[in-house]
Amino acid sequence: MKLLNWRNKNFTDDMAFLPSVIEVIESPPSPIRVQLLYTLCLFTVLAFVWSFFGRIDVIATAPGKVQPQGYVKVIESEVTGKVSQILLKNGDRVSEGETVALLEAADSQAKYNDTLYNFSSFYAELWRRKTQDRLARDLSVEARALTDFTVEWPAQPALPEEIKLRETSTMHGELTQLNTDLQNIRAQLAQNKTREQGMKATIASQKSLIETLNERLQIRRTLVEKQVVAKDDWLQILTDVKEAKSTLQSTLAQLHDIQAARDVLHIALLKIRHDFISENLKNIGQLEQQSNSLREQLNQREAQLALMTFKSPINGTIVASSLVSQGQVVTPGEELMRVVPDNSRLEIIAYVPNQDIGFIRPGQHVDVKINAFPYTRYGTLNGVVQHISQDAIPAADAQQVQMDPTRLGSNTKTGGGQSTQGLVFPLTVALEQDHILVDNQQISLVSGMGVSVEIKTDRRRLIDYLVSPIYDLTSSSLRER
Repeated sequence: MKLLNWRNKNFTDDMAFLPSVIEVIESPPSPIRVQLLYTLCLFTVLAFVWSFFGRIDVIATAPGKVQPQGYVKVIESEVTGKVSQILLKNGDRVSEGETVALLEAADSQAKYNDTLYNFSSFYAELWRRKTQDRLARDLSVEARALTDFTVEWPAQPALPEEIKLRETSTMHGELTQLNTDLQNIRAQLAQNKTREQGMKATIASQKSLIETLNERLQIRRTLVEKQVVAKDDWLQILTDVKEAKSTLQSTLAQLHDIQAARDVLHIALLKIRHDFISENLKNIGQLEQQSNSLREQLNQREAQLALMTFKSPINGTIVASSLVSQGQVVTPGEELMRVVPDNSRLEIIAYVPNQDIGFIRPGQHVDVKINAFPYTRYGTLNGVVQHISQDAIPAADAQQVQMDPTRLGSNTKTGGGQSTQGLVFPLTVALEQDHILVDNQQISLVSGMGVSVEIKTDRRRLIDYLVSPIYDLTSSSLRER
């Protein structure tokens, strides 16, 4: 071995005195370099083989955030006003329909009270006139006078007692006047009937007298023909007959006038009731229109007054309240507070890029990285895709929805002419657990935490990453004119 080393050393020393070109040519290659070259070639071959047969996962990343199922409910103001009372604050539990804050409503309450009073007045008069109309229609013109002036007021709407008393008194006066007018006509009819009966008795007496005179006239005529009595007696009786008949005709004319007056009185009696009913019907039509108009105004006033009271839409906990003091001015559309639902499971709303949505299906398992807890230290959570939206929204709208879930659907229509660039698809992910282990402690997730959802969409060979750009380049080239 020493001899070999000595010979190699002498050979190297001999090469050192040769010219540079010959030295390079005659010098043997370094064994280390040869081994390194072989190693690189081997690794290259292995890498090529692995890139051809080996496959890696294709991951679609979708940013999103944690939120309770059913979304966080936002309480907003729809009117401009000043806060008069703040009944609940951040962290307080609230029940569905419970009042959380009030605005100053003195002006709205006054307008509501005025409209309510006007509506009650018109409605009470309308109800009173309908009662009068019913009583007048049921009234027989020849019957006794009305004595029942009671109004059966409706249970709803509830009318003030003072208005009821006023309308009852008014109805009493109008029906009393109707009774008086009818009674006057009835008195005239009674008087007319008495005169008619007297005239009929007189006519009967006159007819009887004429019959008697006719008999005497016949007897006198017979006696005159026999020259028993003078002709003057017969003429006197004939004159009496003519006078009796004339008187009868006059009496019959008077009876006819009395009967005609009776018919006129009957017509007047009917006309009084007809005019009373017509006047009521006319007023009823006007009052119905006014009542309906005031009812609409009252509903508007009531709705306006209801906007001064803020109530919770669900059972939950108040968070992110912006109400700090009484007298604070709020404006329409201003967010006042949020209510996180009770006993609701947490879920994730994430937004998948357009190019990845075709490879995602409901039921796929996903890995969820919580932004607040680095996954390199605390790991990831498991989840399952529950629902995928059937329409895309712009990424800018997705950011707005993340800040305010209540705006979902209001500005998220892509439209027919909108560009497809920058569109994302919302999807819902159900978590297998709602906590994460941090330093041996279970930390519960809370609504609003940012997350990154990773979804395995495919497995791809490494060589495809090298070949695909070349294929895309060749497929899109050599087409120009």
